[in-house]
Amino acid sequence: MGVFGPGASWVVVIAVAWVLLPTVACVASLAALRHLRTLRKLQQASTRAFAGRPGPAVVQGCVRFIDPDHAPVETVIEETGERAEQGKVDWKESSRSIRREPFEIVLADDGVVRVEPDAQTVYADRLVEAQREPVAKEPTVLRREKRASLSDGRRVWVAGAMRPSLDASRNVGSTYRGAVSESGDPSRPRRLVLRGAEVEPLWISTSPPGEDRVARIALHTAVALLFTTLALFVNVGSLGAFYKLRASGHDVVGVVERADVEPLVTQVGFISLRSDRYSFRVRYPDSARQPQTATIDVAGSDVTAFAKSRSTGLPLTVFLTVTDGARPTVSFTTRVGAPYAVAVLGGLAAFVSLLYFWGARKLRPWYEQRPRSSVQ
Repeated sequence: MGVFGPGASWVVVIAVAWVLLPTVACVASLAALRHLRTLRKLQQASTRAFAGRPGPAVVQGCVRFIDPDHAPVETVIEETGERAEQGKVDWKESSRSIRREPFEIVLADDGVVRVEPDAQTVYADRLVEAQREPVAKEPTVLRREKRASLSDGRRVWVAGAMRPSLDASRNVGSTYRGAVSESGDPSRPRRLVLRGAEVEPLWISTSPPGEDRVARIALHTAVALLFTTLALFVNVGSLGAFYKLRASGHDVVGVVERADVEPLVTQVGFISLRSDRYSFRVRYPDSARQPQTATIDVAGSDVTAFAKSRSTGLPLTVFLTVTDGARPTVSFTTRVGAPYAVAVLGGLAAFVSLLYFWGARKLRPWYEQRPRSSVQ
Protein backbone atom coordinates (compact mmCIF):
# COMPACT_ATOMS: atom_id res chain seq x y z
CA MET A 1 0.00 0.00 0.00
CA GLY A 2 1.10 3.57 -0.54
CA VAL A 3 3.70 2.49 -3.08
CA PHE A 4 2.70 5.16 -5.60
CA GLY A 5 1.22 8.55 -5.06
CA PRO A 6 -1.08 10.29 -7.55
CA GLY A 7 1.80 11.74 -9.59
CA ALA A 8 3.84 8.53 -9.66
CA SER A 9 0.73 6.55 -10.57
CA TRP A 10 0.23 8.72 -13.65
CA VAL A 11 3.89 8.31 -14.62
CA VAL A 12 3.54 4.52 -14.47
CA VAL A 13 0.26 4.54 -16.40
CA ILE A 14 1.58 6.82 -19.16
CA ALA A 15 4.91 4.99 -19.49
CA VAL A 16 3.43 1.48 -19.58
CA ALA A 17 -0.18 1.70 -20.76
CA TRP A 18 0.13 4.64 -23.15
CA VAL A 19 3.71 4.39 -24.49
CA LEU A 20 5.43 1.02 -24.06
CA LEU A 21 2.64 -1.45 -24.88
CA PRO A 22 1.05 0.46 -27.82
CA THR A 23 4.44 1.39 -29.32
CA VAL A 24 5.77 -2.17 -29.40
CA ALA A 25 2.41 -3.39 -30.74
CA CYS A 26 2.53 -0.82 -33.57
CA VAL A 27 6.16 -1.54 -34.45
CA ALA A 28 5.54 -5.29 -34.59
CA SER A 29 2.32 -4.87 -36.58
CA LEU A 30 3.96 -2.63 -39.18
CA ALA A 31 6.91 -5.02 -39.52
CA ALA A 32 4.59 -8.02 -39.97
CA LEU A 33 2.50 -6.18 -42.58
CA ARG A 34 5.61 -5.05 -44.47
CA HIS A 35 7.03 -8.57 -44.69
CA LEU A 36 3.63 -10.06 -45.49
CA ARG A 37 3.07 -7.57 -48.31
CA THR A 38 6.49 -8.38 -49.78
CA LEU A 39 5.86 -12.13 -49.44
CA ARG A 40 2.51 -11.94 -51.23
CA LYS A 41 3.94 -9.73 -53.94
CA LEU A 42 6.79 -12.16 -54.63
CA GLN A 43 4.57 -15.24 -54.50
CA GLN A 44 2.00 -13.74 -56.87
CA ALA A 45 4.70 -12.63 -59.29
CA SER A 46 6.43 -16.03 -59.21
CA THR A 47 3.20 -17.89 -60.09
CA ARG A 48 2.40 -15.54 -62.97
CA ALA A 49 3.48 -16.70 -66.39
CA PHE A 50 6.55 -14.87 -67.64
CA ALA A 51 5.62 -12.88 -70.74
CA GLY A 52 9.02 -11.41 -71.59
CA ARG A 53 7.64 -7.87 -71.78
CA PRO A 54 9.03 -4.71 -70.10
CA GLY A 55 8.12 -4.31 -66.45
CA PRO A 56 8.39 -6.18 -63.11
CA ALA A 57 9.06 -9.89 -63.41
CA VAL A 58 9.99 -12.93 -61.35
CA VAL A 59 11.56 -15.84 -63.21
CA GLN A 60 12.82 -19.22 -62.14
CA GLY A 61 15.08 -21.60 -63.95
CA CYS A 62 18.58 -23.05 -64.11
CA VAL A 63 21.70 -20.93 -64.19
CA ARG A 64 23.89 -20.98 -67.31
CA PHE A 65 27.29 -19.33 -67.14
CA ILE A 66 28.36 -16.90 -69.85
CA ASP A 67 31.97 -17.07 -68.66
CA PRO A 68 32.68 -20.67 -67.56
CA ASP A 69 35.89 -19.71 -65.72
CA HIS A 70 34.21 -18.35 -62.59
CA ALA A 71 30.86 -17.89 -60.87
CA PRO A 72 29.04 -14.75 -62.08
CA VAL A 73 27.54 -14.02 -58.66
CA GLU A 74 29.61 -14.54 -55.53
CA THR A 75 30.01 -13.08 -52.04
CA VAL A 76 33.13 -13.78 -50.00
CA ILE A 77 33.35 -12.76 -46.35
CA GLU A 78 36.63 -12.87 -44.46
CA GLU A 79 36.58 -12.99 -40.67
CA THR A 80 39.28 -12.99 -38.02
CA GLY A 81 38.94 -14.03 -34.39
CA GLU A 82 40.72 -15.00 -31.21
CA ARG A 83 40.16 -18.16 -29.28
CA ALA A 84 38.12 -17.45 -26.18
CA GLU A 85 37.25 -19.59 -23.20
CA GLN A 86 36.00 -23.15 -23.73
CA GLY A 87 37.41 -23.19 -27.26
CA LYS A 88 34.97 -20.61 -28.65
CA VAL A 89 36.18 -18.10 -31.23
CA ASP A 90 35.02 -14.50 -31.25
CA TRP A 91 34.71 -13.83 -34.99
CA LYS A 92 34.65 -10.35 -36.48
CA GLU A 93 34.16 -9.57 -40.15
CA SER A 94 37.29 -8.00 -41.66
CA SER A 95 36.34 -7.71 -45.32
CA ARG A 96 33.57 -8.51 -47.79
CA SER A 97 33.98 -8.82 -51.55
CA ILE A 98 31.28 -9.35 -54.15
CA ARG A 99 31.18 -10.28 -57.81
CA ARG A 100 28.16 -9.40 -59.91
CA GLU A 101 28.43 -10.32 -63.60
CA PRO A 102 25.80 -11.20 -66.22
CA PHE A 103 24.52 -14.76 -66.57
CA GLU A 104 21.59 -16.53 -68.19
CA ILE A 105 18.62 -18.47 -66.86
CA VAL A 106 17.21 -21.38 -68.83
CA LEU A 107 13.46 -21.53 -68.24
CA ALA A 108 11.26 -24.61 -68.14
CA ASP A 109 10.18 -24.04 -71.77
CA ASP A 110 13.86 -23.80 -72.82
CA GLY A 111 13.62 -20.06 -73.21
CA VAL A 112 16.63 -18.04 -72.08
CA VAL A 113 16.62 -14.83 -70.03
CA ARG A 114 19.77 -12.78 -69.57
CA VAL A 115 20.29 -11.38 -66.06
CA GLU A 116 22.48 -8.30 -65.48
CA PRO A 117 23.11 -7.84 -61.73
CA ASP A 118 24.82 -4.76 -60.33
CA ALA A 119 26.53 -3.82 -57.05
CA GLN A 120 23.16 -3.31 -55.31
CA THR A 121 21.90 -6.78 -56.23
CA VAL A 122 20.86 -8.91 -53.23
CA TYR A 123 22.11 -12.48 -53.39
CA ALA A 124 20.15 -14.70 -50.99
CA ASP A 125 21.99 -17.94 -50.42
CA ARG A 126 23.58 -19.99 -47.64
CA LEU A 127 27.09 -19.06 -46.54
CA VAL A 128 29.53 -21.96 -46.48
CA GLU A 129 32.84 -21.89 -44.63
CA ALA A 130 35.44 -22.37 -47.33
CA GLN A 131 38.62 -22.42 -45.24
CA ARG A 132 40.02 -21.71 -41.79
CA GLU A 133 43.66 -21.19 -40.91
CA PRO A 134 45.79 -19.60 -38.17
CA VAL A 135 47.32 -16.19 -38.74
CA ALA A 136 51.08 -16.30 -39.15
CA LYS A 137 53.06 -15.42 -35.99
CA GLU A 138 49.81 -15.29 -33.99
CA PRO A 139 48.70 -18.86 -33.22
CA THR A 140 45.73 -17.75 -31.09
CA VAL A 141 44.31 -15.68 -33.95
CA LEU A 142 42.36 -17.46 -36.70
CA ARG A 143 41.20 -16.38 -40.12
CA ARG A 144 38.33 -17.96 -42.00
CA GLU A 145 36.56 -17.41 -45.29
CA LYS A 146 32.83 -17.85 -45.86
CA ARG A 147 31.50 -17.98 -49.36
CA ALA A 148 28.17 -17.97 -51.22
CA SER A 149 28.31 -18.41 -54.99
CA LEU A 150 26.11 -19.44 -57.89
CA SER A 151 26.92 -22.73 -59.57
CA ASP A 152 26.23 -23.68 -63.16
CA GLY A 153 22.93 -25.51 -63.53
CA ARG A 154 21.59 -24.46 -60.12
CA ARG A 155 17.90 -23.56 -59.86
CA VAL A 156 17.31 -19.95 -58.82
CA TRP A 157 14.54 -17.39 -58.52
CA VAL A 158 15.25 -13.88 -59.75
CA ALA A 159 13.00 -10.88 -59.04
CA GLY A 160 13.53 -7.62 -60.86
CA ALA A 161 12.35 -5.79 -63.97
CA MET A 162 12.68 -6.44 -67.69
CA ARG A 163 14.65 -3.43 -68.95
CA PRO A 164 16.89 -2.56 -71.91
CA SER A 165 20.35 -4.08 -71.66
CA LEU A 166 23.24 -1.86 -70.58
CA ASP A 167 25.57 -3.93 -72.76
CA ALA A 168 25.63 -2.46 -76.27
CA SER A 169 27.05 -5.73 -77.59
CA ARG A 170 23.72 -7.37 -76.77
CA ASN A 171 21.86 -5.34 -79.43
CA VAL A 172 21.31 -8.43 -81.50
CA GLY A 173 18.35 -10.27 -82.86
CA SER A 174 18.57 -13.25 -80.47
CA THR A 175 15.89 -12.31 -77.96
CA TYR A 176 13.57 -14.18 -75.67
CA ARG A 177 10.17 -14.33 -77.41
CA GLY A 178 11.01 -11.20 -79.37
CA ALA A 179 11.47 -9.13 -76.19
CA VAL A 180 13.07 -5.95 -77.54
CA SER A 181 13.00 -2.26 -76.72
CA GLU A 182 13.16 0.68 -79.08
CA SER A 183 16.46 2.56 -79.16
CA GLY A 184 17.84 5.60 -80.88
CA ASP A 185 18.83 3.40 -83.83
CA PRO A 186 15.69 1.67 -85.19
CA SER A 187 17.85 -0.79 -87.08
CA ARG A 188 19.50 -2.00 -83.83
CA PRO A 189 16.83 -2.64 -81.19
CA ARG A 190 18.17 -3.26 -77.69
CA ARG A 191 17.48 -6.58 -76.03
CA LEU A 192 15.43 -6.66 -72.82
CA VAL A 193 17.21 -8.23 -69.86
CA LEU A 194 16.33 -8.79 -66.22
CA ARG A 195 17.80 -6.02 -64.04
CA GLY A 196 16.97 -4.21 -60.83
CA ALA A 197 13.93 -1.96 -60.77
CA GLU A 198 14.28 1.79 -60.27
CA VAL A 199 13.32 1.67 -56.57
CA GLU A 200 14.19 -1.94 -55.68
CA PRO A 201 17.40 -3.90 -56.29
CA LEU A 202 17.57 -7.11 -58.25
CA TRP A 203 16.96 -10.13 -56.00
CA ILE A 204 18.61 -13.48 -56.72
CA SER A 205 17.60 -16.34 -54.43
CA THR A 206 18.34 -20.06 -54.32
CA SER A 207 15.06 -20.68 -52.46
CA PRO A 208 11.46 -19.76 -53.38
CA PRO A 209 10.75 -16.01 -53.13
CA GLY A 210 9.77 -14.86 -49.64
CA GLU A 211 10.72 -18.10 -47.89
CA ASP A 212 13.20 -16.19 -45.71
CA ARG A 213 10.38 -13.97 -44.42
CA VAL A 214 8.04 -16.63 -43.01
CA ALA A 215 9.77 -16.93 -39.62
CA ARG A 216 9.97 -13.15 -39.26
CA ILE A 217 6.29 -12.75 -40.09
CA ALA A 218 5.44 -15.30 -37.40
CA LEU A 219 7.57 -13.49 -34.79
CA HIS A 220 6.25 -10.01 -35.57
CA THR A 221 2.64 -11.25 -35.66
CA ALA A 222 2.92 -13.07 -32.33
CA VAL A 223 4.45 -10.03 -30.61
CA ALA A 224 1.88 -7.69 -32.17
CA LEU A 225 -1.01 -9.84 -30.91
CA LEU A 226 0.56 -10.20 -27.45
CA PHE A 227 1.19 -6.50 -26.89
CA THR A 228 -2.14 -5.43 -28.42
CA THR A 229 -3.93 -7.80 -26.04
CA LEU A 230 -1.92 -6.51 -23.08
CA ALA A 231 -2.59 -2.88 -24.03
CA LEU A 232 -6.35 -3.52 -24.21
CA PHE A 233 -6.37 -5.56 -20.99
CA VAL A 234 -4.44 -2.92 -19.03
CA ASN A 235 -6.26 0.15 -20.33
CA VAL A 236 -9.79 -1.27 -20.40
CA GLY A 237 -9.64 -3.82 -17.62
CA SER A 238 -7.01 -3.07 -15.00
CA LEU A 239 -7.12 0.71 -15.28
CA GLY A 240 -10.82 1.18 -16.02
CA ALA A 241 -11.71 2.16 -12.45
CA PHE A 242 -8.48 4.16 -12.19
CA TYR A 243 -9.46 6.34 -15.18
CA LYS A 244 -13.04 6.70 -13.93
CA LEU A 245 -12.01 7.98 -10.51
CA ARG A 246 -9.41 10.33 -12.00
CA ALA A 247 -12.06 11.82 -14.27
CA SER A 248 -14.53 12.41 -11.42
CA GLY A 249 -12.39 13.20 -8.39
CA HIS A 250 -9.17 14.70 -7.08
CA ASP A 251 -6.21 13.11 -5.34
CA VAL A 252 -5.27 13.93 -1.77
CA VAL A 253 -2.92 12.63 0.90
CA GLY A 254 -4.57 11.38 4.06
CA VAL A 255 -3.30 10.32 7.49
CA VAL A 256 -4.50 7.11 9.13
CA GLU A 257 -5.89 7.77 12.59
CA ARG A 258 -6.84 4.21 13.48
CA ALA A 259 -7.36 0.75 12.06
CA ASP A 260 -10.41 -1.40 12.78
CA VAL A 261 -11.06 -5.11 12.39
CA GLU A 262 -14.74 -6.09 12.34
CA PRO A 263 -15.68 -9.77 12.38
CA LEU A 264 -18.36 -10.69 9.86
CA VAL A 265 -20.59 -13.75 9.85
CA THR A 266 -22.36 -14.81 6.66
CA GLN A 267 -25.09 -17.45 6.92
CA VAL A 268 -25.37 -19.80 3.93
CA GLY A 269 -28.10 -22.31 4.74
CA PHE A 270 -26.96 -24.18 7.85
CA ILE A 271 -23.35 -23.05 7.39
CA SER A 272 -21.90 -19.95 9.03
CA LEU A 273 -18.97 -18.34 7.19
CA ARG A 274 -16.74 -16.11 9.31
CA SER A 275 -14.47 -13.39 7.92
CA ASP A 276 -12.98 -10.07 8.93
CA ARG A 277 -13.56 -6.60 7.54
CA TYR A 278 -10.53 -4.28 7.69
CA SER A 279 -10.90 -0.49 7.58
CA PHE A 280 -9.00 2.73 8.22
CA ARG A 281 -10.25 5.90 9.80
CA VAL A 282 -8.44 8.60 7.82
CA ARG A 283 -8.19 12.38 8.00
CA TYR A 284 -7.77 14.30 4.74
CA PRO A 285 -8.30 17.82 3.30
CA ASP A 286 -11.26 18.43 0.98
CA SER A 287 -11.26 20.67 -2.12
CA ALA A 288 -11.58 23.73 0.13
CA ARG A 289 -8.58 22.50 2.17
CA GLN A 290 -10.83 21.84 5.16
CA PRO A 291 -10.08 18.73 7.29
CA GLN A 292 -12.46 15.82 6.82
CA THR A 293 -12.61 12.24 8.07
CA ALA A 294 -13.77 9.06 6.37
CA THR A 295 -13.73 5.30 6.78
CA ILE A 296 -12.26 3.27 3.93
CA ASP A 297 -12.01 -0.48 3.42
CA VAL A 298 -8.50 -1.88 3.18
CA ALA A 299 -6.75 -5.25 3.16
CA GLY A 300 -5.36 -7.14 6.12
CA SER A 301 -1.79 -6.37 4.99
CA ASP A 302 -2.60 -2.65 5.23
CA VAL A 303 -3.63 -3.04 8.87
CA THR A 304 -0.33 -4.86 9.51
CA ALA A 305 1.55 -1.94 7.93
CA PHE A 306 -0.35 0.48 10.18
CA ALA A 307 0.65 -1.53 13.25
CA LYS A 308 4.31 -1.37 12.20
CA SER A 309 4.11 2.40 11.67
CA ARG A 310 2.71 2.88 15.17
CA SER A 311 5.66 1.01 16.61
CA THR A 312 8.02 3.50 14.93
CA GLY A 313 6.01 6.51 16.10
CA LEU A 314 5.60 7.82 12.55
CA PRO A 315 2.16 8.57 11.05
CA LEU A 316 1.01 6.36 8.19
CA THR A 317 0.00 8.34 5.08
CA VAL A 318 -2.17 6.99 2.28
CA PHE A 319 -3.16 8.31 -1.12
CA LEU A 320 -6.86 8.85 -1.64
CA THR A 321 -9.20 9.81 -4.45
CA VAL A 322 -12.08 12.00 -3.31
CA THR A 323 -15.20 12.32 -5.44
CA ASP A 324 -17.06 15.53 -4.68
CA GLY A 325 -20.81 15.71 -4.43
CA ALA A 326 -23.67 15.80 -1.97
CA ARG A 327 -22.24 12.64 -0.39
CA PRO A 328 -18.49 12.63 -1.06
CA THR A 329 -16.91 9.22 -1.54
CA VAL A 330 -13.33 8.39 -0.64
CA SER A 331 -11.42 5.57 -2.33
CA PHE A 332 -8.03 4.06 -1.64
CA THR A 333 -5.97 5.10 -4.70
CA THR A 334 -3.47 2.30 -4.52
CA ARG A 335 -6.32 -0.22 -4.59
CA VAL A 336 -7.96 1.29 -7.68
CA GLY A 337 -6.38 0.48 -11.03
CA ALA A 338 -3.51 -1.38 -9.35
CA PRO A 339 -0.72 0.94 -10.58
CA TYR A 340 1.84 -1.23 -8.75
CA ALA A 341 0.74 -4.26 -10.77
CA VAL A 342 0.94 -2.16 -13.95
CA ALA A 343 4.52 -1.21 -13.05
CA VAL A 344 5.46 -4.87 -12.59
CA LEU A 345 3.78 -5.72 -15.91
CA GLY A 346 5.69 -2.85 -17.52
CA GLY A 347 8.99 -4.29 -16.33
CA LEU A 348 8.13 -7.70 -17.75
CA ALA A 349 6.91 -6.13 -21.00
CA ALA A 350 10.16 -4.17 -21.34
CA PHE A 351 12.15 -7.38 -20.93
CA VAL A 352 10.01 -9.17 -23.53
CA SER A 353 10.47 -6.17 -25.86
CA LEU A 354 14.25 -6.48 -25.61
CA LEU A 355 14.01 -10.20 -26.38
CA TYR A 356 11.76 -9.39 -29.35
CA PHE A 357 14.14 -6.87 -30.90
CA TRP A 358 17.07 -9.22 -30.29
CA GLY A 359 15.18 -12.12 -31.89
CA ALA A 360 14.14 -9.99 -34.88
CA ARG A 361 17.78 -9.08 -35.43
CA LYS A 362 18.91 -12.71 -35.18
CA LEU A 363 16.29 -13.79 -37.73
CA ARG A 364 17.58 -11.37 -40.34
CA PRO A 365 19.65 -13.33 -42.88
CA TRP A 366 23.31 -12.45 -43.37
CA TYR A 367 22.70 -10.66 -46.67
CA GLU A 368 20.46 -8.11 -44.91
CA GLN A 369 22.79 -7.50 -41.98
CA ARG A 370 25.62 -5.08 -41.59
CA PRO A 371 29.08 -6.47 -40.80
CA ARG A 372 29.13 -7.64 -37.18
CA SER A 373 30.91 -9.87 -34.70
CA SER A 374 29.87 -13.44 -33.91
CA VAL A 375 30.92 -16.09 -31.40
CA GLN A 376 31.03 -19.72 -32.49
